[in-house]
Amino acid sequence: MGLSDGVTQNFFLLSVSDFFMALVTMINGVIYILMTHFYNDESGSSEKNTQILNPATIMAVGFPQNVSLITTVVIAVVRCCCVAMPLRVKYLLAASRQLAVILFFSANAAVVLLYAVVPIQVTFVDNPMTNSSLAVLVNLKWLTYTLFTSICFYSGFFIVIVCIIILATNVYRSSHFRQNPLPATPRPKRGDVRSGM
Repeated sequence: MGLSDGVTQNFFLLSVSDFFMALVTMINGVIYILMTHFYNDESGSSEKNTQILNPATIMAVGFPQNVSLITTVVIAVVRCCCVAMPLRVKYLLAASRQLAVILFFSANAAVVLLYAVVPIQVTFVDNPMTNSSLAVLVNLKWLTYTLFTSICFYSGFFIVIVCIIILATNVYRSSHFRQNPLPATPRPKRGDVRSGM
């Protein structure tokens, strides 16, 4: 069905955002290995660059991570609605509406994160004892960043948990209804007039 199908579209968006999140995380891991094992304590330009890139990748991973979270929440809500109201979900939650919701909330999350991280400045604090410099982030709006990420993630997890509970309850009711045998209708006797004999 291609990307016109809502399920395929959402899982494609989820895989793309997860790919970028894994890529940024891998870059951060490589930078951390370079900082801790390959660069010495002398304050060279390479070490300073890695000290800048390390927090930059940590902040950058929040953008694809929010897209993954929002897409996961949309998938959970759609699956829940497919079970709770199967006849109306196709019209209420079309693929275009699902995409619009994902893009709307992802764009809002990106704006809030940019508001928190754009004013960041990096200053290097020299340590004459070890003859090294340490990168320190200043002007980061930590309160905005931590409040937004906490509210976003905990709200997303809460919605997913509620959807799972609704799904499990509906599936349990359906399976319980199927397992209960219907009351047996009495079979007509051989000499009964209604049996046609």
